[in-house]
Amino acid sequence: SLQDRPYQANRLLAVVASMYSFGERHGFVPEGYNPATRIERFPEARRERFLSTEELGRLGEAFRQFESDGRFGAGIAALRLLLFTGARLREILHLRWEHVDMERGLLLLPDSKTGRKAITLNAPSLAVLYSLDRTGPFVIVGANPDIPRADLKKPWTAVTEAASLPRLRIHDLRHSFASIGAGAGLGLPIVGKLLGHTHAATTQRYAHLD
Repeated sequence: SLQDRPYQANRLLAVVASMYSFGERHGFVPEGYNPATRIERFPEARRERFLSTEELGRLGEAFRQFESDGRFGAGIAALRLLLFTGARLREILHLRWEHVDMERGLLLLPDSKTGRKAITLNAPSLAVLYSLDRTGPFVIVGANPDIPRADLKKPWTAVTEAASLPRLRIHDLRHSFASIGAGAGLGLPIVGKLLGHTHAATTQRYAHLD
């Protein structure tokens, strides 16, 4: 019934499969009871989007526009950090000040998608962090400073509209970070390390840029 939305259908199957796997491990359902394992996924075309220099300029101008009116608070700072570090969305939204090492220029994440991880901070990302007030345990503050911010939908929608980048996804900032590194000749092993990839094959998608 979701064949016209293959990406959504596959994500739904992944959630169902995860729920039943959890149920099997904890004895809530019999072993081998997972219905999602018998449903074939829809084929997906790899969606990779790299920002050009001109598009990055438009994005930066949109960032400055919303920073000047203060409309989205730390939301724009979060988007800048995503672009400057190549981090995943949750790694920035759930980032605590206790995991930020300004002196050594590192984010020391105790738990990420790939386990413990250190993210190297460049000069622009450090500047963003220095500009933020420490009003709670989390770097990116939401309505409740004691709870991590849930998403960046509102600032992202506003920024991409202002920059005339309507189909750009937040995850494309990570791809763009990697593409700049690969295009600058850093080499795929270094790019993979910066992104926190545990397998070299994951970084191979940027081989044509290298």
